[in-house]
Amino acid sequence: MSEVPAEPTPGQAEEYFRQMLADGEVEQPDEVEYDPAANELVFFWHEPHLAVVLELDSNAPLDVFPTSVQPPV
Repeated sequence: MSEVPAEPTPGQAEEYFRQMLADGEVEQPDEVEYDPAANELVFFWHEPHLAVVLELDSNAPLDVFPTSVQPPV
């Protein structure tokens, strides 16, 4: 897989993300939206109601959400 440029265009970032999904044998999203005000791409899967937000601002801090949420005890 090729490297993503330091400051990718929305099209380059979408192409790279889609290739990552294909390489991992993950289903492609049902919908993709670009928010120019936030400089983000949002990938939507209608089932199972999932969204991935890809921030294109290379100066932004990396926010990683937990992969699983533990139910309250």
